[in-house]
Amino acid sequence: MLNNLSEGLSTPTADTCAYAYAKATGVIYGVTAALSFLLNFLFTVIMIRKPAMLKRPHNILLFSLAITGPLTGWYLFFLELNTIALTFTFLDKLSVRLLL
Repeated sequence: MLNNLSEGLSTPTADTCAYAYAKATGVIYGVTAALSFLLNFLFTVIMIRKPAMLKRPHNILLFSLAITGPLTGWYLFFLELNTIALTFTFLDKLSVRLLL
């Protein structure tokens, strides 16, 4: 009975595991980048609307960090896209070499 059930299942190959890993990390980095951009943008808008808050040194520091946050979020987003593209290019070349 157990042998009949396992006959239809296939073991994951390196390509499918790499694809699943790249997809999962892409989703995680995408969500992180989107949240980073959105929350830091909202904080920046609040600080700009209330200039009295920018008179304290710690608020100036938080404001500068809130400006660099979206830049970091976008950098992570595009870095992950580039990493995924390089991963699939490498795997395609590797699979061609293994077949030859």
